[in-house]
Amino acid sequence: MQRAVEAGAEETGVSVAYTVLEMDAGPVLAAERAPVPPDATSAELLDALFARGADLLLDALPDALSGAAAARATPQDPAGATQAPKLSQAEAELDFDLPAQQVHNKVRAFEGWPGTRATFQLEDPAGNGPAEPVVIKVLETRVSREALGHDFQDRRVQLTKAGQLLVACGGGTVLEVLRLQPPTKKAMDPRSYYNGLRGKCLAL
Repeated sequence: MQRAVEAGAEETGVSVAYTVLEMDAGPVLAAERAPVPPDATSAELLDALFARGADLLLDALPDALSGAAAARATPQDPAGATQAPKLSQAEAELDFDLPAQQVHNKVRAFEGWPGTRATFQLEDPAGNGPAEPVVIKVLETRVSREALGHDFQDRRVQLTKAGQLLVACGGGTVLEVLRLQPPTKKAMDPRSYYNGLRGKCLAL
């Protein structure tokens, strides 16, 4: 599920299949397609599909137990299989050189575990002292329609008067961070985070 969301899939589904020695390769008893809402997280999608899959299983179970389902189960075509590599902590770092939609897809796909994080530079606008790297967990985002001004493009991170934390991404796109978690702190909105920076700001 996480890989489908990460890839920006618009459709997924759930199926009931016989178990065979090969992974996920058994004949299919029942299957149903489901749309992927554009901002749905993998956890939200998984909950919905688990519920629908349980209904499909209960419907198919009587024929499976009686043996009647075996004759009408549909064999899978190995040529149509797609790979979904195991998730790892090493993938959690966000790359803002990618388009905002791809970054957003990764945030919503990796929600929970392994999560997503970004390394920013904590700077004093007056130039007092060197910038300090800070690793922040990025918990919730959306693709923004904000236009990139010249100063914004130079710094790539901006907090607006409305409390929006905007990050310039690849292709002239913009990602808005809705919820974040600084080191040793609880999850919070961007304005709350900035209020605690004592005049400092973030950059990339």
